[in-house]
Amino acid sequence: MTQTGAQTKQQSLSTSLNASYQFNEKMSLSMEVGQGISLVSNSGNSTNSLGTLANSYSWSTMEFLNYEFWPRLNAGIGAGAGCSTQTGSPDSVSEQYSARINWRATDKVSFQLNGGVQDQQYLGGGAAGDLITPTFGGTIQYQMFNRTELTLAASRSISPSYFKSQDTISTSYTASLSQALPKHFSLGLAGGYSTTDYTATSNGVSSGRTDDGYTFSASLSHSLTKRGTVSGSYSYSENNSNVSGPSYSSNQIGVQVSYQF
Repeated sequence: MTQTGAQTKQQSLSTSLNASYQFNEKMSLSMEVGQGISLVSNSGNSTNSLGTLANSYSWSTMEFLNYEFWPRLNAGIGAGAGCSTQTGSPDSVSEQYSARINWRATDKVSFQLNGGVQDQQYLGGGAAGDLITPTFGGTIQYQMFNRTELTLAASRSISPSYFKSQDTISTSYTASLSQALPKHFSLGLAGGYSTTDYTATSNGVSSGRTDDGYTFSASLSHSLTKRGTVSGSYSYSENNSNVSGPSYSSNQIGVQVSYQF
């Protein structure tokens, strides 16, 4: 695991509920309620040299008022709230404000962009001060040729760390290319860069850790029949941290066979 710098058993569970209401042909309301649970194997024990691991639980809601300017362009403004708990750490509540736009500029180029701010407040004695964090997300898709598509994506978010009394602010940038080849073959290439900053949620807790991550992957797949596919893949990942322990590099090769009934 990147955060712990070791093979740590962890389980992540997420649930979401979505609903929408159409006021008229142009205006609509969309709503989402979500829950996230992160469980680590040795929570509550100080067996990891980087800190004590802790389970975390979070709940959130987000509502957007959307308006369709024309069939290829719609935008929305939204607000939401959330709360989270982490074993042995201060609870937190948050408010999030965001705006988003979906624009199919041409038959070959489309944009999905959002940006806003999240205000995180930590509760209880000894808790750290409020944390105001800009957040964003975006995807740009470009159909370069009939069989070639380029996708660029970026995101920034805040979430509980696997470590007690710490949150992470993660920013990532990725690029991927998909290419259909003759004879029912397809090629996929992807690369990315991410940075993760750790921030303390309690006074007196040491923070300041920053990780930089790099990834690259390549895959080649072939359709055997209308329902069957075989593929081979290679992936490389690297993590560089300003603290000792979690830095690593990894090479992986895989083969996958799938069939749909």
